[in-house]
Amino acid sequence: NNSGVTFSWAGDPTSLRDLVDAVKRGHSVDWADVHRRVWANEHIKDSDLFAQLLSSSRNPGTILQYVLPANLCSLLRLSNTPAPTAVQLARIILKHAPVGGAAEGLVDR
Repeated sequence: NNSGVTFSWAGDPTSLRDLVDAVKRGHSVDWADVHRRVWANEHIKDSDLFAQLLSSSRNPGTILQYVLPANLCSLLRLSNTPAPTAVQLARIILKHAPVGGAAEGLVDR
């Protein structure tokens, strides 16, 4: 019985594929740290992997707190984003986007 047990992840925060894999495996990711180290300065450009990340997470709203709003908009507008992926992203964002301001130091579990 491993309910309540989480495995902290110390992988490469610049790799969206690694983040997806970590979330799928049930690791807890410090999204504030990912934001500080990567997303605050470098936009997420792979809409398909980002959609996988949000879909795989039990708490996509926590992840969305740490992605710059301009980055979310650009992901939806990218010409190489397939329409089904854009629709999936839009649905997740509309359903889980945080209301209000400051992101709090939450860890996705």
